[in-house]
Amino acid sequence: MAPRHVDKEKRKTDIALAAMDLFAEEGFEKTTISSIAQRMGIGKGTVYEYFSSKEELIIEVILTVYKNYENTVKQAVQDYEEPENKIHVFLNSSVFNFINDQKTIKLFFMLAPCFVQNQRFKFSQSLAYDMQLRTKNMLVEIINNGVESGVFSSEAGKNADIVANDILAFIDGISMQSYYSKNYINIRRQLDFHVENILAYLKK
Repeated sequence: MAPRHVDKEKRKTDIALAAMDLFAEEGFEKTTISSIAQRMGIGKGTVYEYFSSKEELIIEVILTVYKNYENTVKQAVQDYEEPENKIHVFLNSSVFNFINDQKTIKLFFMLAPCFVQNQRFKFSQSLAYDMQLRTKNMLVEIINNGVESGVFSSEAGKNADIVANDILAFIDGISMQSYYSKNYINIRRQLDFHVENILAYLKK
């Protein structure tokens, strides 16, 4: 009998997703390679074929979450031609992609103290920077395309980086606010208000 073919990339992703579930449920410290293997129904040694440690696994988990976010936002933006709509959809998709995903929220709040307090997570700063840069570049491209098409002003093109950083800071802030104060603020109204002001600047 021929040996069964194993899709290694799929197996790697499946292990990361199983780890993500356990990290969100149990926390990083309580989750073990053995418990991840058990959740997957595979041997512990198989997990080690793909990941040498929990730290390496958590990198893959973060990248998997980010790739899912990135693909969701890109797909949502691609459905629109006008740069104004792309900006609006980018913000809406970014915020609601986060606040509607309880697993990602739990994972975020579980990992945040680890990244701040644990020396093993020093890599998180460069990883966060890389993801932030990729997200910012998506926004800068939308703004520059708007300038080229004459919808946004040339001044907007000169300050595309600053505007993109402002949008990302707003997304971070409103996402956190929605978690802590979701019963006291209207998220969509806040999003619309911010988009209106951003577009007013981009067009003037």
